[in-house]
Amino acid sequence: MRNRRDQLHVEGRDFTIIRYLGEGKDCLFYQVSDGKDLYFMKEYVSGKEEAFTSYEESIKAYELLKELGIMIPKLIVADAESGIQIRECIDGENASSLILNGSLEPLYLDQLRMMAEKAEKAGYCLDYFPTGFAVKDHKLYYLRYICKPYEEKECFDQLVGKYWLNRAGLYNSLRDKR
Repeated sequence: MRNRRDQLHVEGRDFTIIRYLGEGKDCLFYQVSDGKDLYFMKEYVSGKEEAFTSYEESIKAYELLKELGIMIPKLIVADAESGIQIRECIDGENASSLILNGSLEPLYLDQLRMMAEKAEKAGYCLDYFPTGFAVKDHKLYYLRYICKPYEEKECFDQLVGKYWLNRAGLYNSLRDKR
């Protein structure tokens, strides 16, 4: 794990670690800065063969999501050798927080449905778990670069009611993940 204030040089650009945000199954998450702006950094853990595969899959998913017109954070820098991706920081409220405090506006569900229609029409499913979405300037962003082949059990219609329209269901799922 990297420390606060560590310096990184990635693809000709300099960044400073601001804070550690957490970890996934094959990666670590950080907030970084180039001295002007804040970014989200995902570092795929070296030593795990799956990490490189996940890195490559996320780059392919990013390109596909962009092509489909899904609102996603811009990929700023990607370096396969170091396993680092630096992405635009969507400084907004996470959808799970909005759901849990009862302030999710219908507008955001409409935007989610439009994203789902674009992805599913092309034969894909997004990861619809609300922690992967944030709202900034009244726009819903899909934060993850994940796009899986369509499966009915993973589609919008199956999962929107389980998490997005069910505060207790989302709360229980988040509690169980701890």
